[in-house]
Amino acid sequence: MDSRLGSDMSEEEKRELREDWFPRLMAQRTGTAAQYKTMRALNAKIAKFQYTKAKFDPEEKDPQRIKVYKAKLAEEAELKSERGVLQAELDRVAREKMHQFIANPPKPLGDVRRADEHRAAFAGKTVKNKNRENWSGMAATAGVLTPENKKGVGL
Repeated sequence: MDSRLGSDMSEEEKRELREDWFPRLMAQRTGTAAQYKTMRALNAKIAKFQYTKAKFDPEEKDPQRIKVYKAKLAEEAELKSERGVLQAELDRVAREKMHQFIANPPKPLGDVRRADEHRAAFAGKTVKNKNRENWSGMAATAGVLTPENKKGVGL
């Protein structure tokens, strides 16, 4: 990596940043498939209650409908509580695992773009013809020799 791209952050600032971000990143990967499936199901059920809330008339007089609405609100609160417990568990596991990465952070990623030989312009014939002059010399349109493009034909 180019040394000019480095930051002027002190080690303490970097550590604080890592302590803030690593648990967030790790919380996305520390759970089991079953936990994530449960979380998605809870989020879907909770989202359905938004429709119920929007549809309910606050001036409703029917006691049966009011009772049903209150029961649904109670169910929503239970689901949110269950989701909170599950999220707290995921966060706890992430915080436990993050300390090794804060002490020994991973190396920065290099260039993760596709190699020039594998980049290709996805454009129709008319667009290619219209932009032939603008795109000349670009790796994506230069017609690099690859096993698929034996002639090296570009645009």
